[in-house]
Amino acid sequence: MKKNEIIEEIKLFLSYIYIKHPFYNSLLSSIDIELESTEDSKKYGIYSFNNKSINIDKTFASKKIKEDKKSFFYYIIHELLHILLKHKLRSINKEKKNWNKASDIVVDEVIKKDEVLREIVRTPDQIQGVNRVYSYCEDKVDFSAEDIYFGLNKMEEEEDESSKKQESEENESSNCESCESEEGSEQSFNFEKEPFEQFSENGSHLNNHDWDMDRKDLEKEEKEINEKIIKAFEFTELSGNKTPGGVPGCFEELIDLLKKPQTNILQYITKIVQNFKKYSTSYKRGDRRYLYQKLIVPSKYKNQKHFNLLFYIDTSGSVRKEELEKIISEVYHVVKSLKSFNIDIVQSDVGISDIYSISNKDRIDMEKLMTIRGRGGTEMKPLFELLEEKQYDFSLVSSDFYIIQEEFEELIELSKSGKIGFLTTEDNNKDYTSQLKPLFH
Repeated sequence: MKKNEIIEEIKLFLSYIYIKHPFYNSLLSSIDIELESTEDSKKYGIYSFNNKSINIDKTFASKKIKEDKKSFFYYIIHELLHILLKHKLRSINKEKKNWNKASDIVVDEVIKKDEVLREIVRTPDQIQGVNRVYSYCEDKVDFSAEDIYFGLNKMEEEEDESSKKQESEENESSNCESCESEEGSEQSFNFEKEPFEQFSENGSHLNNHDWDMDRKDLEKEEKEINEKIIKAFEFTELSGNKTPGGVPGCFEELIDLLKKPQTNILQYITKIVQNFKKYSTSYKRGDRRYLYQKLIVPSKYKNQKHFNLLFYIDTSGSVRKEELEKIISEVYHVVKSLKSFNIDIVQSDVGISDIYSISNKDRIDMEKLMTIRGRGGTEMKPLFELLEEKQYDFSLVSSDFYIIQEEFEELIELSKSGKIGFLTTEDNNKDYTSQLKPLFH
């Protein structure tokens, strides 16, 4: 097959997974898929050394597509899952051979449990010895690569003891026979010790796990992978999750952890909402039922009020993008939790860049919420003008608070009303933030 034909097949696969499984589509879109003919590609077939790309050998791709397209697509998903499950990062201080086997077993289990992936890719036949390894793991539904790794090590320990015992018995019978039996025993031992035939270099699972890495890269790479997973979650939410391909169970716990609010803003706002009077009493035209008593009595009626909340987000260039994403995550959590409200989410630097108004009846537009605008200088004047124009029951201002003295003094004055709070970034003007109350970090 020609290179452009292979690329076309991969594009068709990505188009199909876009419809069927938005989560994996988002992740594949964030990773480069490259065709090449290099020494590494010829050795590994398909591999990913840097967690940023999946490299595929042209000859390997051509051969696999002709044999079975679903099997070829399996290898792409297989490598992607190694990246997402951080098998490279988690391989430190692990014995390489058993860790590689364990991570491959877990990847296959994730694919088999996914209704959509089972349809569009074909996993290799059941790996020999897997059920035996499970018997060494704790009795639970889902196994991590560490669980499987532990099972493999335990299995090897028992086989080593058995082999030593057998060798000892044979040594007692005859020195000559011992030499012969040692060779035969070694062959038998290798067969028992290597029940996973598919893990051989030319087998169904390729020998493509050269994951040696520098420890100082760990935190950076993990952060980049987490960002990819969160964006895939948001993309799935945006799609409405109308297909079976939602967020895979193996990522739900991580997503909940990453999305978990880091402050007690919600609890604070909830207390204010609880004291908020939801109804206002007004009077309408006189009730004519009392005319016989020569009385015209105005009738009371209630107007339901909604809690008006302002999130004012400083998107100036001094606030790091990672900090802004954390702030927006806090906003998202509050918006998802409140029941009756009108919220204005404002992004501003020297001027207001965007106002996203939403009520409890609206579906959150994740793409609009997560799109960061501005990135110029920092000014609070737009906030002051907005508060003069519109009445809010509570306002939360997020910033690093590198502002001029006059603006800071006005914030202090506003805080006396009890209707404004402050959310600060990690890198902030501590001379000012130490005086702002209530302050959330």
